[in-house]
Amino acid sequence: MDDETILTLLLLEKEEDDDYLIRMSLKKKRRGKHELFVKRNKEEYFRVSEEQFTRVLKLIENDITRQPSKRYRNPIFAAEKLGVTVRYLATGESMRSLAFQFRISHNYISIIMRQTLKVLCEHLVPLYLPTVTEDI
Repeated sequence: MDDETILTLLLLEKEEDDDYLIRMSLKKKRRGKHELFVKRNKEEYFRVSEEQFTRVLKLIENDITRQPSKRYRNPIFAAEKLGVTVRYLATGESMRSLAFQFRISHNYISIIMRQTLKVLCEHLVPLYLPTVTEDI
């Protein structure tokens, strides 16, 4: 083989590798603990029952869900946002630790928790805490 043929073959092989990487990155889901471990051991990981997690998620899902847009092509699902917050409340883990587990930046973890905790208070306080009256 001459040098030109070898170079052409190497370039074609490089294009195939690039195409493969692009396809894999498009198909690849975030494979943090939420995807791999949490789905199998939810109750142990979050320290709440599946039923409790689902009930709370249904209450707040519409308020913490972000629709895909140009800026947020793959927004974080409401279940994952609630999961990050519940895990933090259950364990007191650092935001950096949660960032590694869920593969979300630690800066965005703090935004998620602030937003989710605010919505949780708005929905759960009226349901579970009595209103203050003169009699109490």
